[in-house]
Amino acid sequence: MPAETPASERLTVFCRLPQAGVSKTRLIPGVGAERAAALHHQMALRAITEAALAGCRRPGLETRLAVTKAVDEAQDWFGQLLPAKAQPEGDLGERMLACFRAGHQDGIQRHLIIGTDAPGLDAALIQQALEALRDKALVLGPAHDGGYYLIGLSVPPPASLFRNMPWGGSAVLDQTLARASAAGLSVHRLPALDDVDEPHELRHWYQRARRWPRLRPRDGVSVVMPVLNEADRIGRRVRALLDEGAEEVIVVDGGSRDASRALAAEAGARVLESQPGRARQMNRGARAARFPALLFLHADTQLGPGWHDALMNALAEPRVVGGAFRFRLDSPRWRYRLTEALVALRCRLLRRPYGDQGLFCRNESFLRLGGFPDEPVMEDFVFVGRLRRLGRLAMLPLAATSSPRNWEQAGFWRVFLAHRLVLLGHYLGVPKQRLALLRRCLLQPRG
Repeated sequence: MPAETPASERLTVFCRLPQAGVSKTRLIPGVGAERAAALHHQMALRAITEAALAGCRRPGLETRLAVTKAVDEAQDWFGQLLPAKAQPEGDLGERMLACFRAGHQDGIQRHLIIGTDAPGLDAALIQQALEALRDKALVLGPAHDGGYYLIGLSVPPPASLFRNMPWGGSAVLDQTLARASAAGLSVHRLPALDDVDEPHELRHWYQRARRWPRLRPRDGVSVVMPVLNEADRIGRRVRALLDEGAEEVIVVDGGSRDASRALAAEAGARVLESQPGRARQMNRGARAARFPALLFLHADTQLGPGWHDALMNALAEPRVVGGAFRFRLDSPRWRYRLTEALVALRCRLLRRPYGDQGLFCRNESFLRLGGFPDEPVMEDFVFVGRLRRLGRLAMLPLAATSSPRNWEQAGFWRVFLAHRLVLLGHYLGVPKQRLALLRRCLLQPRG
């Protein structure tokens, strides 16, 4: 494979770990130490998600998380969206100066640092800041309290911008602008935003925290399809999806030995390669997606006419974070109707669809959750459980029709039993590798 091109842009998220009594201390008089730490955690996750979204939408942008200490704990708190690095020692100005200097030494031409306190900072503003740095030396995102929520440089970092600054005061922005003028730096100012430091400012967070952006049909869907040796069907699956309105189809191949990759590309898909494993393949495709809605579809599952509008109309409701289609098996046999009825009952009562129903979600929801867990089984079940905690799931009446080939090859009752035993083992805490081995044994084709 060709070597990767070195990044020319970098986005660094400065963040503390959410520790009671240490995080958001100015909120403590109003909400208490534990609640202040929890709010910091939520705000940090939102900022990290927006940074990851910006990285997905802008090829060549390197994103990273810089934490004040305990780097090994960062993944436990914030997931794997961004690689975590330790911030250097010193006050805030010394830490930012060292970060910018390290980026300059790495050959970064446009470098942004953002905090986590401004709920209105999103991927669009990050992109705007990076574009501004093509013409300007310095970009600043002013906060209404006199500080700034974003700073970016396209020149070697002048020490005068950061040293001996009264951090936390209301004159930080004005002094930074004065120092930039004295250093001869051209400046671009982004729109001013509210940030959250004091209890009375929490209204800015609550106004945005649970308000998902409204998606419109023209915003677009990226279909992610993990495949392994699907040459006999991949071409027509891709063409059907594109004909019905999918803005892009991303086929992620896990090591096929047939012509799957070539046929998918010929049909119009973007073809990526990944290590085998459905979770890894879907994560690889989703992080390359260009559109705000994601649909994860198995290669042996097809959707009927109207799926695109049905999906986008569901996500147009701000409280809906994802959903799935009605499960159907492509066979007239009565026992498959029984299976479909049981799945429909489960979805109606528990809102717990599986991956063979065409799972869909908002791109930002996927990123916020860190994607599918890298497990050999139950990755869809666990992901849906996490997704439900973010908002409502929509169960669409349009069918996702799957091939019954696995049921026919292994035997209906063996497949039925395998699904129930794996689910039971998951709840009992049986290691996933053992569950994967059990499933493989039960689903061996009958000889």
